[in-house]
Amino acid sequence: MPLDYRPGVTLTAAVTLSVGKVLDRALQSSEDSPQRLAAELLARCALLAPDFIPLHLATLDLPTGSAAYGAVAELRRFSLIDPRDGVLAIHRIVQDVIRAMLDGDAVEVMQGRFQFELVTRLVKCQKQQAWAEAAVLIEHAVHVAHNVRGSGNGDGNTVALLANVAGAIMNVHGDLLRSEGLLREALDIVERAGDGVVDDPVYRRAATMTTLAQCLLNQSRFEEAAEAARTGWTLLEGMEVLNGEGLEHLLLAHESDMRAAVAQDRYADIARASTRLEAVLRREDVEPAIALRTRLQQAQVLVWIQNWDDAALVIDQARAEAPTDAEANTELRFLDATIRASTGRLEEALAITAEIPEPDERTAMTIVRHHADHMVEAPHAVMVGSLNRHEKGLATEAWMLQAAESMIDRAEALLRAHTEAGPEVLAPVFQRRAVLAMTRYLVGHSDGDSKRVRALMHEALGLFEAAGLGHVALATTARRYLKLGELDTQEKGSEYLGVIAPPIVPLPPSGDAGTYRISEFPWLDAVTLAQAVPPEARLLYSLVGATAYHLGGQAAPSPAFLSLAFAAALRSLGLDGQLLPATLRVTRGDGSLLDLPKWRLPPMVTEDGEVLGHVAVWCEEAGRLVDPALLLGQSRFGPDTAEHAIFRAPTVLPVPGLDALLGCSPATHREGHLLAYEFRPDWEGQLGKVIAHVNGSAVADFAQVLSASATLAASTDLQA
Repeated sequence: MPLDYRPGVTLTAAVTLSVGKVLDRALQSSEDSPQRLAAELLARCALLAPDFIPLHLATLDLPTGSAAYGAVAELRRFSLIDPRDGVLAIHRIVQDVIRAMLDGDAVEVMQGRFQFELVTRLVKCQKQQAWAEAAVLIEHAVHVAHNVRGSGNGDGNTVALLANVAGAIMNVHGDLLRSEGLLREALDIVERAGDGVVDDPVYRRAATMTTLAQCLLNQSRFEEAAEAARTGWTLLEGMEVLNGEGLEHLLLAHESDMRAAVAQDRYADIARASTRLEAVLRREDVEPAIALRTRLQQAQVLVWIQNWDDAALVIDQARAEAPTDAEANTELRFLDATIRASTGRLEEALAITAEIPEPDERTAMTIVRHHADHMVEAPHAVMVGSLNRHEKGLATEAWMLQAAESMIDRAEALLRAHTEAGPEVLAPVFQRRAVLAMTRYLVGHSDGDSKRVRALMHEALGLFEAAGLGHVALATTARRYLKLGELDTQEKGSEYLGVIAPPIVPLPPSGDAGTYRISEFPWLDAVTLAQAVPPEARLLYSLVGATAYHLGGQAAPSPAFLSLAFAAALRSLGLDGQLLPATLRVTRGDGSLLDLPKWRLPPMVTEDGEVLGHVAVWCEEAGRLVDPALLLGQSRFGPDTAEHAIFRAPTVLPVPGLDALLGCSPATHREGHLLAYEFRPDWEGQLGKVIAHVNGSAVADFAQVLSASATLAASTDLQA
């Protein structure tokens, strides 16, 4: 019977008996026997993440081949491991039992070996873009690093492991918040370590800061990214000697500083960062592949600021410095096409893009998104070139803009197939579709339609704002266009698209209504939000948009009332919604808290009937956490304040399972503010008392309104 399990014996006791048998057999066997090797392999599995353990990690410093397979067979006899598809799995209880038996010094030594091995392999994966292997290593790297840190033995290798696994997570999963958390853990080790604990602490801090700058850039947190990049390159420039890895981090720090300056329109800082980059490239012996990447960053910046002549020169320079690598480089070809298209050489540009292959299914998520970004920007360059031709009295043939549209279509398909494809991912695609429609209209093509331009621009702006990215450049462009057109988006957009908005039902009072009413959320925005997400999340986002719409113009209900209605509406739509009591802290860029103290209290009802506390909703089928009550923050801040924009749409966070929420503090950024959650299952009793106080009939009525509107939003065809 597996695990020697008998009636009356607990699982832990059964595991202990089985492990004891394995150890007894090992002690009675020769040193190179399968039994002895099995005990060693079991000890290593106990120190790694429990699932998808590669055999090369389980047998680190042990014999491989047939000897390793014999050890696996020995452990399988006692059901202590589960070999499957070339990897191993071990139950967490088995791990706990084994770790309790291991000698502390032996554990420390083995964790040190794992740290070194994982860092080495992750660096190799990064250089070779072996993302499938990196994906297997990620959870083991995080597990080992946290175990080492938890035992008080964090050192320079722990810092390197945290930094490298954060980079792998950025590339493979695109989980920027998790990456940022790991990088800040690494920096905390450096800051707290005593003398001699972290080897070369200046370099470790500089390299980690450089990776953090890239992570912050990808979150559109440009000021923080610039600060991190400056810290990184200042420390590295101050070092007497830099090896190849140090030079790569120095160039990355300067590149990040330059990209942050572009995002903030700081042209003097762009020039200074570019000069520093050039100085490093001239005085140091930089590998051709690294030099090529840096040249392409310079070219990209010049494209962003529309300095086409200098961008073309940098592309030529990149080809001359690294001819072999440049020939097959996808980014160089996209940039070359963008430059040619922007200067009116449309046929040449389209010929280049037609030969660029799309990434395969095993490509890392960040690489896919980067490729898709180029697939969207190259058509935009075709549009710019078309307008330049039009101004000179030259015609742009219809097939050219059709080719541009085809590229945008392929980019959207790529994003939907390989990413979460939420509003923050698809908003730039919709914005570029709007520009394409405008280009067709301006150059006089028969399919040009000014109404469609406004409708698409409105969709794009709605997606940016729903993602908390209303401050980025493309969103600002969309907002200015709509303002110049004096478009009443609710009426004209709906009239054009045939969208009929459902009536808004007044809400009964259910708590402290705040000072201000909730801002109106156009029905067209709710429909757009539903259409811009993957099919499996469409009902959920339809409900998110419907909730924002129906709260518009009303006094704020209590968080408990709103979350109860949202969860009930989910159930009406065939989805499961679980209420989670939580605290929410909203922090400004300077570290100060927004004045929302009632959202940091346990659920309760005061003597005068006010409902306090904060409640979120977890939707298992969609794998997402939703905070509809975030909308209620609008009642605390005036419509014209910067803080008001933070609360324009609910938070939606991808969460693989409920266990992932407990014991952690998920966070996200909105309009330069950090929103940090802490979930409190120990408050479920207090939440139950609040639920009993809330008007259940009113909740049911509002839930019915929300579910009906969500169904309408999900079924509306914007293209009809």
